[in-house]
Amino acid sequence: MPEVMAMFEFRAILIPKESDGYRPIAIGETVTNIFHRILLKRLIRHANYLSCEQIAFKQNAYAVGVRRAHELISRPGMHAVSLDTKNAFNSLPRAEVVRALNEAGVPKVLIDYIRNFLDLRHSRDVKCEVCGVPRATRSACSSSAWPPSAS
Repeated sequence: MPEVMAMFEFRAILIPKESDGYRPIAIGETVTNIFHRILLKRLIRHANYLSCEQIAFKQNAYAVGVRRAHELISRPGMHAVSLDTKNAFNSLPRAEVVRALNEAGVPKVLIDYIRNFLDLRHSRDVKCEVCGVPRATRSACSSSAWPPSAS
């Protein structure tokens, strides 16, 4: 089991926030990051399960959303409001992630890996989150899920 635990360990870099505290940024192993990109491509096959308002995992969704927002706020009398929920990524119970993957029909082997990853992700440097998605996973998803120039 130590080999498996080592696979899920990350190094944390603490970046000071403007207000207070620190933002831990996880530096994962290259092999794990590459493997997660492969998993992400398999998960994208199930993206049609997501509602049309969901941006994550949809190709060019961020660029499409920006264009749509620009079209809407360009209309006379229209205004835009931005709502940022503090620590939104950290607040979702992991059981809900697994439940949603099951509902989407994601293969059990992928769900089992994701469940294990979320449960075993750890660092010697910082206290790990009990909810949400570990930071290294988020950055891997965002850098490959929303490329404005993807074809």
